[in-house]
Parts: sequence; C-alpha cells; structure tokens
Amino acid sequence: MSSKRDDTDAQRKATRVVDQRGLKILRETLSAIAFQVGKTHFKSDPKEAGYVWIRQYKSSHGVAREVAACRARIEILDDATRMTPAAFRDRLEKFLVQNDFEL
Repeated sequence: MSSKRDDTDAQRKATRVVDQRGLKILRETLSAIAFQVGKTHFKSDPKEAGYVWIRQYKSSHGVAREVAACRARIEILDDATRMTPAAFRDRLEKFLVQNDFEL
C-alpha cells in the first residue's frame, strides 16, 4: 500500500515535463528573429500550467520595455524538435504576428 500523502505518481501525471531541447530551440529561434528585427529581444519561460510565456522587449536609451506578450501551448516545444528549423521559424513568426508582436 502507498500513502496518499506520499504518492507522487499523481503529480507526475498532472505535470508535463518541459522539453529542454525544444525550449533551447525556441529561444535560439527567437534570438535569430530579434537579430533580424533589431533593437528588440525576447524572453520565453515555460509555466507549470502547461504553456510557454513569450515576451518581446524593445530597448530605448538603455531601458527595455515590454511591447508584447502571449501564451503559447506547451506543445510548441515539441514542434521545435520535430520541424525543420526553417519551417519552425516561419510558423513561429506567423504566431507572433497573430499575437501583435512587432516584427
């Protein structure tokens, strides 16, 4: 018998493990987009609720201000590992534009 208080199996089923490789690819792709756009940078953080928070910042006179933010499904990390880099970047750029990011 297992104690209900000590049983972590339920936690493992409820919490999705973040694909670290996918997160790295997402961040690298966002960095490449930022380089192309200029004077902007992105931050992305996975959240326990099952999504990735993506934010865009623009720098002006040494001060970075957030100009856009959105939540992406956590499956975006799986897409990053499955798709070709060019296809993933294209999909990501379309997603960002749809969510009012300044590209």
